[in-house]
Amino acid sequence: PLTGLAQETNVTSATILASTCAVADAYATACMAMGFEGAKAMLEATSGIEGYLTYISDDKEAATFSTEGFQEQMKGNTSE
Repeated sequence: PLTGLAQETNVTSATILASTCAVADAYATACMAMGFEGAKAMLEATSGIEGYLTYISDDKEAATFSTEGFQEQMKGNTSE
């Protein structure tokens, strides 16, 4: 906030499932700002919030992470 510049982290996107859009947006913003390890820890420790993250790994490769609840939700939302 002091420089006006964006925070740089290794998280490239955050998709959050929550009870309301405002809650999901707040958690997605937090995940983007705190980096992959912090975001992963927060998602695993917070009930009622599920997430899918894309990030750049330590070896500079694109990678993904999703909570078990997110994976379960996506299994139930397939279209035929």
